[in-house]
Amino acid sequence: MEHGYSYLMFLLAAGMAIYAALVRADGYDLIPKNWAANPKDKKAYAKEFSNVLFLTACAPLLSGIVGLFGSSGLNIGIAAAVLIVSFILLMKTGIGRMNSLK
Repeated sequence: MEHGYSYLMFLLAAGMAIYAALVRADGYDLIPKNWAANPKDKKAYAKEFSNVLFLTACAPLLSGIVGLFGSSGLNIGIAAAVLIVSFILLMKTGIGRMNSLK
C-alpha cells in the first residue's frame, strides 16, 4: 500500500466531516459535554461548532494530499508536518470563531 498514510488521512477527514454534518443537522445534543458550554442560542452554537469541525477536517485532508506526492520517508515527514501546522492554525481560527459566540 504505497499511499496508506494518505488514505488514512482521507478517511479521518471524511469521518470528521460526516460528524460535522450530523451535528449541523441534528443539533446541540450530539456535542459531547454540551452541558459545559451552556450557550444562549443552542442552534447557533451547534452550527458554529459544525463549522469548526469542517474547518478542522481540512488539516488531515491537506496532509493526505501532500502525502500523495511520493512514498519516501521524507515525504511522509513533510505530510505529518503539514498535518500538525495546519491543525494548529485551523484550530486557532476555530477557537476565534467559537469565542465570538460568547
